[in-house]
Amino acid sequence: MRKKSVKRREMSEWTDSVEETRKPFLMTRARTAVLILIVLATATILGYLGIRDADKRQREMLLVQSRLAAVSVDIEDVAKLTGTAADIESPDYARLKEQMKYIRAVTSRCRFAYLMRLNEAGEIIFLVDSEPSESTDYSPPGQIYTEASKSFFGAFKGGVPLVEGPVKDRWGAWISGLVPLIDPESGKISAVFGMDVESLVWYRELAKESAFFAAVCLIAIAFIAAMSVLQVQTNRASQRIANSKKKYETLFVEMLDGLAVHEMIFSEAGDPLDYRFLAVNPAFERQTGLKGKEIIGKTALEVIPGLESLWIETYGRVAITGEPEHFSHISRDLAKYYEVTAFRNAPGQFTTIFQDITKNKIAENALRESEELLNATQRISKVGGWEWDIRAQNMVWTEETFRIHDFDPEDSGLTSSQFIERSLKCYGADAAKAVETAFKACVERGEPYDLEVPFTSAKGRKMWVRTIGNAIFEKGDIVKVVGNVMDVTELKFARDSLKEREDFIRAVLDNLPIGIAVNSVFPEIRFEYINEHFAKYYRIGKEDLTSPNDFWETVYKDDEFREEVKKRVIDDCLSGDPARMIWEMIPIKREGEATTYITARNVQIPERNMMISMVWDVTERKKAEDALRHAEEQVKQSQKMEAVGRLAGGIAHDFNNMLTVINNYAEMMMEELPDGSSLKESAEQILCAGRRSAELTKQLLAFSRKQPLEMKNLNLNRIVSGIEPMLRRIIGEDIKLRTHLSSGLDNTMADPRQLEQAILNLVVNSRDAMPGGGCLTIETADIELDENYAELHPDVKSGSYVMLSVSDTGNGIAEADKERLFEPFFTTKERGKGTGLGLATVYGIVKQSGGHIFVYSELGKGATFKIYLSRVDLDQDEEEIAAKHSVRTGGGGERILVVEDEPGVLKLAVRLLEAGGYSTVSATCADDALRICADTNKSVDLLITDVVMPDINGRELAERVKKLRPNVKVLYMSGYTENAIVHHGILDKDINFISKPFNVEDFTRKVRDVLDS
Repeated sequence: MRKKSVKRREMSEWTDSVEETRKPFLMTRARTAVLILIVLATATILGYLGIRDADKRQREMLLVQSRLAAVSVDIEDVAKLTGTAADIESPDYARLKEQMKYIRAVTSRCRFAYLMRLNEAGEIIFLVDSEPSESTDYSPPGQIYTEASKSFFGAFKGGVPLVEGPVKDRWGAWISGLVPLIDPESGKISAVFGMDVESLVWYRELAKESAFFAAVCLIAIAFIAAMSVLQVQTNRASQRIANSKKKYETLFVEMLDGLAVHEMIFSEAGDPLDYRFLAVNPAFERQTGLKGKEIIGKTALEVIPGLESLWIETYGRVAITGEPEHFSHISRDLAKYYEVTAFRNAPGQFTTIFQDITKNKIAENALRESEELLNATQRISKVGGWEWDIRAQNMVWTEETFRIHDFDPEDSGLTSSQFIERSLKCYGADAAKAVETAFKACVERGEPYDLEVPFTSAKGRKMWVRTIGNAIFEKGDIVKVVGNVMDVTELKFARDSLKEREDFIRAVLDNLPIGIAVNSVFPEIRFEYINEHFAKYYRIGKEDLTSPNDFWETVYKDDEFREEVKKRVIDDCLSGDPARMIWEMIPIKREGEATTYITARNVQIPERNMMISMVWDVTERKKAEDALRHAEEQVKQSQKMEAVGRLAGGIAHDFNNMLTVINNYAEMMMEELPDGSSLKESAEQILCAGRRSAELTKQLLAFSRKQPLEMKNLNLNRIVSGIEPMLRRIIGEDIKLRTHLSSGLDNTMADPRQLEQAILNLVVNSRDAMPGGGCLTIETADIELDENYAELHPDVKSGSYVMLSVSDTGNGIAEADKERLFEPFFTTKERGKGTGLGLATVYGIVKQSGGHIFVYSELGKGATFKIYLSRVDLDQDEEEIAAKHSVRTGGGGERILVVEDEPGVLKLAVRLLEAGGYSTVSATCADDALRICADTNKSVDLLITDVVMPDINGRELAERVKKLRPNVKVLYMSGYTENAIVHHGILDKDINFISKPFNVEDFTRKVRDVLDS
């Protein structure tokens, strides 16, 4: 308490001088009141008169403006309006709408321009107004105006122009100029044109016009206020001074700022040397750490010996000039920053009020260092920042933003808008438009933007910049837009360079003869890059790889196979085994298209969860391998058939010679023996067995392709029709035979007898497949086999074919049996019910004829065999022509030379010829035959020779005989020909041949045929 008393006593001494300077100002209350009333009355009267005159002039002006605007309105257009929503589509409405907008735009103070009319119910409705349809102030046609006053209705009923208002309605408070539009023909009010001025704008105009009167009022009020204040001050001056003294004492002690009263010490020359402490408050002690009782009466240099001269010089200047000083400075002795206000309180004295701002200074320094760091960072990264305050319409740029633009930050002569305009000029025309549009959209709708555009600084530096803007919202309103501008020239050049390199690499990869793909593996396969060949080999477009599922479902249509491949990809990748990353011969299937094959080699990049896939199209290699495998199988089959053929050929010659003798003598015995003879029955059994043996030999030669074919131009329809009755007998009544023979079928080249045999074997095979009955169909057609079919069947050439099809509804053929179906001795029938030579014989006949045979079958769904034979252009059917000519079989005494090394056959042939009326001469070897022919005294009309003989073959013998007898005709006979008269299984042209074993009728007819040819 003692300390505070000392402080208050010091403060009292300091404030006594203030009370002494007060001068009394006396005025009686009566005089003051009278003066106030006079001034107030005068000001009120003058103010009222001024405002009334101004309002009158404003109303007259509004009425004139409304009349002038109303004159421009086309009454005919107005008359056409109905006051309903339908008016909106009317061109008259559109014209009046534009006119209302124009009137509003060119007329000062006008907020709304509109046309109104009374409806049938006597209500005021809007016809058209100046507001756009999207505006909240828009009034559509027919909207009822419910806030109209009685005087407002006067314009609609009295037809007199007037100014109404102020009137309040849902849109605000208005003064309205209303002008009736009179129809010149009817004299009736067509509508009322209105023009509204906001009340606030109206009163502002009145205030401008009555400024003088307002000034008088203000002066009067100010004078009255001043007089009142002086009166109050006079009456309360003493009390206030007393209170003030007490308050100052309290303030001195309790104030938070440090305060000290000093006395300046000068030299004899008047220069400040030091200053003495007269009084300090508690805040001084707290902020400086100096105790008042220790420093009062002492000089500053005594308290702080090392005090900087700046303090003494500054305070001396205040004490001498009386001009206050406000500054901040560090006291190094006290190690603190102070913000100081110094002023002279009495001659030779000064007072200081100060704050310890050390924390603020540290924060300011930290902020400055942070800003310097930010500027340095922006300078290094070439990123400038900016902020547009929408409400203050103020733009703030960072240093780097100025540097990028090459603008001077100190150029304070430009407004924010001008800075923006200058900035936009740095962009090209298109870029400036894009930036300006994006900036406006961000300001108006909060749409962020991010643009990269060319830029030229104020100093002509050309660069690329990236400019970004984002809106800042407060309570749903856009208050600021912040953004940055970045010099990305180097980045763009680097990016362009990288793109060029990527384009180069992509071009290289796209032109590699293999497919390349880069893709992620987990959690799903996603393609980052594929080249053209990759898409080509998978037979898809790049657009099909937008998602992993699209790829799988497009490439692998089969669900089961797709899942199998997917699982394999994942398992192989997880294994980490390089050997498992090579996938061979993956089929790529498309419905209606040939299957292609690819081989893939994959390289994993585990650290990036990526995989590089390299793909080759190996379809041709697959075809080559399949063709090679097929060829190997054909070679094996050929070798097998060759072995069987050699066996068949080895026995056929001798066996057929024996069968010729056996069968013919059995046949002659049957002719000579009487009916009912037991020997005739035995002969018949011998003949049947011989014929079956002969057929077996023929089949052996047929499937081994050793049977000589007599190729003729024939029509398949005639062949089928010719044997159809026999086929019906063979299949029985339980099986229905259907034939679908194509009309106009082209011819083919084949051996008719062998072809009949092939059809017969196929029919028998189908019959045996339908033990319970069924349907058997024989069909013929002209067929074109294209390249796709040829690709699927390597041994088939594309071209024109005649097709023979035999189909049944039997048991069908198992898939495993199809591969062995045409092998000799292979059968699916029970033991003892088939030789296994039927289909092998068909295969041999077809292949020897240059054709193809295929089977189509499923278990339980029957089977179809299709034979394809090449089409020929010849129209004549040689078989049909031969059938039309009757041939006599008897001889006419012609002399025939028979050459046969087998005595039994030779003797038989001579006997048959002589029985037929021919003259014969025989020989067992070529030499004997040549000697006979050399005898010119005896004629030889026909040479019948065996083909295979010990010394020379029949072909060589015939050639030698023809040299001796050029006109001699030749008939070859053999059970096995080798290649003497056959090439590729087909008889040479103009060769007459009869196969052993033969019967009497065939032999005699063939002999007669050759002699008559």
